[in-house]
Amino acid sequence: MTLKIPSIKMHNGVNIPIIGLGTAGNLESPDVNELKTAFRAAIDAGYRAFDTAAAYANEGIIGEFLEELFKEGNIKRSDIFITTKVGFLETNR
Repeated sequence: MTLKIPSIKMHNGVNIPIIGLGTAGNLESPDVNELKTAFRAAIDAGYRAFDTAAAYANEGIIGEFLEELFKEGNIKRSDIFITTKVGFLETNR
């Protein structure tokens, strides 16, 4: 069953889903199969927004999965929203 996820219109006219899948998992050693299974279930359920961060060490896994998904032809890149966080280094002043 595919859900209709509510969205909001951004200033550029693009509608972005207000609910997405967070991708934080085992930060020490991301489980490829677990993440791909979660992504597949989310896509099948209607999710199109995904939140990640470089600190999660899973961006490569997500990229590979999305590439596979796009090649299947059921989802286009323009259907997907990826959000991330910008990390910073704390410095002594």
